[in-house]
Amino acid sequence: PYARLPIGSGVLEAKGPKRLPLLFRNAVKATVYSKRLSPTDLVALLADSRGGHDTPFYSKLPGVKAKALQVGGRPNKAQVKRVDLGRLVGKGKGILAVEVQSKLRERLKKNGKVQYDQDVDRAIVRITDLGVMAKYSPFGSLIWVTSLQTGKPVAGAKVSIWRPGDKSPRWSGTSDAQGLAVGPGANTLSGPKESRNYVFIAEKGQDVSYTKATTQSGIRAWDFGLNETWEDGKSGLLGMIFAERGVYRPGENVHLKGILRRSSKKGLLSPKGEVKLVINDARGEKLATPTVEISRFGTFHLAQTIPQNAPLGRYT
Repeated sequence: PYARLPIGSGVLEAKGPKRLPLLFRNAVKATVYSKRLSPTDLVALLADSRGGHDTPFYSKLPGVKAKALQVGGRPNKAQVKRVDLGRLVGKGKGILAVEVQSKLRERLKKNGKVQYDQDVDRAIVRITDLGVMAKYSPFGSLIWVTSLQTGKPVAGAKVSIWRPGDKSPRWSGTSDAQGLAVGPGANTLSGPKESRNYVFIAEKGQDVSYTKATTQSGIRAWDFGLNETWEDGKSGLLGMIFAERGVYRPGENVHLKGILRRSSKKGLLSPKGEVKLVINDARGEKLATPTVEISRFGTFHLAQTIPQNAPLGRYT
């Protein structure tokens, strides 16, 4: 026995079919609950972790609509019931919360009675012509709104940035002729102790769509072998340290060279002041902790003597 809603959090194009197939087997009762979501409703649901696999959730929302489905039929025979999400969302476009609650015939007990089980499946579906793409850094956000039907930019769309659970947007703007909107970055959008988990919403007339983004979603810098940092001013220091050769003997001087840059809103800048180094021997013990001056070019150099009794191995 099963009842399946074959979409988790997806998109149905507004110009295409909006009839969603629901799959059943050995179901004796099924009800579809739906509610059109405003941006505030959406971010509230995205922040709410209530509602397990067998726990009704969306059906308890204020203003929800219910539609009973005719299910049943022969045992162990699959059924497909199609629901017109275009009618459920109203106005043909928008964001729809959908929940399917089903009563399933599980098996016969030893006493001959039928055992039943409840199944709950839910999704947030975007019925839209708006394609929303977004990226952000510590210093800025870029949102691009296009038409799913034509692929062309959508000008004049209202764009807003939220965090799940917000009562109002943290920033809002309007897309230009290229469908682009430039907003503030994570350093402005979030406090020091807040997660960088954002919802980017686009609205145009009766149409509305969204996309989610976090620092752990999409293509990350480490996928390309690059380091990344989000705490600019604290750990936003980039650089490299190298020696003039790779092998040394005890008692010799090691000449180290370093190049440092700090990420900022204006790009990579040369830091000023001093930098403290920690040199560890092959056993992981501290050999030295020198402090050196950074040049105006963002570089430094250091000569460190290896002790005569230094252990063999790789130093860091």
